[in-house]
Amino acid sequence: MENDEVTIYMRNDLIIVKIWGNLKLSKLARFLIAAKKDDPELQCLDDVIDPTKFKCSVDTVKMKTIFEIPCLLSKLDSS
Repeated sequence: MENDEVTIYMRNDLIIVKIWGNLKLSKLARFLIAAKKDDPELQCLDDVIDPTKFKCSVDTVKMKTIFEIPCLLSKLDSS
């Protein structure tokens, strides 16, 4: 595994590590990185799930969804 920004978050965020088997770690790390772009004070997923950061979390999910839908549609179209 490369030692890039996503990998660093995958290895160092306690919530990501705890749910290792339930979700793809890289998706959680990418979500955290995207959320930090909106709110640089965020350091880990524990910060993101703080109720005071709910709007930031929702906005991040919306933005990630907007960018992932075309990719998903192209995958469906090619199958």
